[in-house]
Amino acid sequence: MVGIGKLLERRLSERSTILVNWNKPPPLYVKLNTDGSCIHGTCGGGGVVRDALGRFIMAFTMPLGQGTSNSAEASSFLFGLEWCIRKGYNLVIGETDSMLLQNCINDTVSTPWRLEETVNNIKKIVMSKLDIVLEKPTKLLIDWPL
Repeated sequence: MVGIGKLLERRLSERSTILVNWNKPPPLYVKLNTDGSCIHGTCGGGGVVRDALGRFIMAFTMPLGQGTSNSAEASSFLFGLEWCIRKGYNLVIGETDSMLLQNCINDTVSTPWRLEETVNNIKKIVMSKLDIVLEKPTKLLIDWPL
């Protein structure tokens, strides 16, 4: 039997990292990048907002209680979007790696009932503000065991 220390040591040595590019938003826009995740049903999320020069504006992390990775992705995106609007940033490019969330917002798939309220709130903001654009990252940051 392998001890927990040896198991962790082996897992860490098997990891690889792929670097990604971050594309600046157009002039006058800010870019909101968000992510959410869950471990054993306990969720958290976060995000960062940067301006057109790539300068840091704000970052956040938040515990989200029990849920799914999809609910964490949606809640993180909604929180970041609401923050941008409250602070007067109406030219927003939102970036999420959740294809389900993107497809729900764009009405290309049916929204799962557990996400309906959050996705509907995102849609209200997107529809009321003409200059909010949803994008997906050009590459995903991957730090997976091989």
